[in-house]
Amino acid sequence: MHRVTVFGVNPVTHGPRLAALSPQMSFKAEVVDDEGRITLRLAGRLDREQSPELLNLYHETRVAVRLDLTDLLSADAAGLDALRTLRSRGAGLVGLSPYLGLQLEAEPPGHTPK
Repeated sequence: MHRVTVFGVNPVTHGPRLAALSPQMSFKAEVVDDEGRITLRLAGRLDREQSPELLNLYHETRVAVRLDLTDLLSADAAGLDALRTLRSRGAGLVGLSPYLGLQLEAEPPGHTPK
């Protein structure tokens, strides 16, 4: 069974809506269930407004998840924190651009080494 759920955010209304990424939308997340293998496909710009929803989507799956970041254009500090959090909880990251990879590996602002 192949099931897809799409979540997007319209920057004009700042509200969630089920739709494909369009010029009016800044972010889209698809939950793809391919016979028990769950992938969250992210597209657009992940920022502080979408980060909580991404974390909720991850927690709703209740299984090991991989994040497909092939179409993720950018992430602000909150978005990077969300990705770091999901990675630390076992999510696999695929399709990560070299630039976003460097940003994820950099220490977040305000981080104090132990």
